Amino acid sequence: MTTEPLFPDPHRNPNPEPCPGLHQPGGARLSLSGLRIFGLGPEGGAPPQPVATPSVRAVRDPADLRRATVTWDASDGSEFYVVRYGVAPHRSGGGGGGGGTADALAPLTHSYQVYGATSADIRALVGGVEYHVAVDAVNSNGVTLGTTQVPLMHAAQHSRKADASPG
Repeated sequence: MTTEPLFPDPHRNPNPEPCPGLHQPGGARLSLSGLRIFGLGPEGGAPPQPVATPSVRAVRDPADLRRATVTWDASDGSEFYVVRYGVAPHRSGGGGGGGGTADALAPLTHSYQVYGATSADIRALVGGVEYHVAVDAVNSNGVTLGTTQVPLMHAAQHSRKADASPG
């Protein structure tokens, strides 16, 4: 027995599955908005220079361990930056995640896009959990991945490191 709805939806697509394998709530039509394609910049253009590894600093707020500030020096040719962060660097060598060395190009699970600045305030951390950070440079010709995942330090650790460095 088939029942018709009391008030049929005039926007419902009569074909219940216009794109096989793609679920569309309420039969809505697929649409895209704000699509940006990288790597198609001006002819002869190049991706930006990488962010200098020694310039990347990531320090947790001692008053609120859920917050941190990441700063870096500007990269030549960059239009904006992507600050990636996560709970641990990816491990390579020996499958299963145990041991191995840190893979510098491993994806980190969270990110912020930063326009017109060389710092980001992260306000979504879990207190007491160690994080790692990488800063990528981006322009219309491509993305240059940050090749080093910097550990996110507590302010006290950062000041001890600064005191220990030769000046």
